Amino acid sequence: MTRTSISNIRKGISLYLIVVILGLVIGVISGVVIAIEASHGASLLSPTPSSNCSTLGTNNNSTVCTPSVSYPGTLGLVGPVILLAAVALASFILTIVAWLRWREGIKALPMAVLEYGPQFGDGARRALRDYDYTVYMFIVSIVVSIASAVTVLLIVFSIAFSQTPSSLSSFAVELTEVVLVFDILVAVVEFLIYYFASASLRGALYPLADPAEKQALDQGRMLMIVGAVLVGIAAFSTVVSAILGLVVVAGYAVLAYGLYTIRSAYDRWLANPMPPPMFP
Repeated sequence: MTRTSISNIRKGISLYLIVVILGLVIGVISGVVIAIEASHGASLLSPTPSSNCSTLGTNNNSTVCTPSVSYPGTLGLVGPVILLAAVALASFILTIVAWLRWREGIKALPMAVLEYGPQFGDGARRALRDYDYTVYMFIVSIVVSIASAVTVLLIVFSIAFSQTPSSLSSFAVELTEVVLVFDILVAVVEFLIYYFASASLRGALYPLADPAEKQALDQGRMLMIVGAVLVGIAAFSTVVSAILGLVVVAGYAVLAYGLYTIRSAYDRWLANPMPPPMFP
């Protein structure tokens, strides 16, 4: 029973490792978007004033000019943004699948691990509690993301229906501030997700692990926490500097390595599981 639970958790880790790799891809695509924006010397939402002029009548030289604005470089963003949305959708779907498999193993673990003795039940229950916290934080992240999307959409509509360059500039500044606030909230929630997830993945196997496996579990969790901190810098990457996008990519790489390290401990245990004691 314990081996089946641990195996299901391990399958969840493997699936979520793909999610983290997709996050790495999203970071690279985001870097491309930022580079396109930077190549124009200003935010793509910043309007460039221009005028459309026409001559009045046929026998005079009087002209009428109508102010207008343009957004340089936006066409260059269409492809990367569509690709970004597709990768993000695939990542979300795969996250749900991975966590369902993880749930299948972690929910059964507190009862299954009792075959090793009652002293192992506490660790399994703590791992289950940390899993529940992870799910709660994931739900919060979805709520924050939806709130962010709705707010940004409302501001974009305001920009679309605005008629003057001054109001457009004001909306652009407002949009930047709103995106920054929501990005910081998402960064905090994302950190908590990985904090509790790494605690659950470590705790599920730790009581049954040998010293080498415990070392791998400890190292993997530390790498996941460090990676989560680096990914949190994404909150500032679009506002402060495109260079920070490289730190975000590095964060996902560290996260991936941390998950891989934890999975290696699971693989090692599954290859040679500790046999349950023979009770009289």
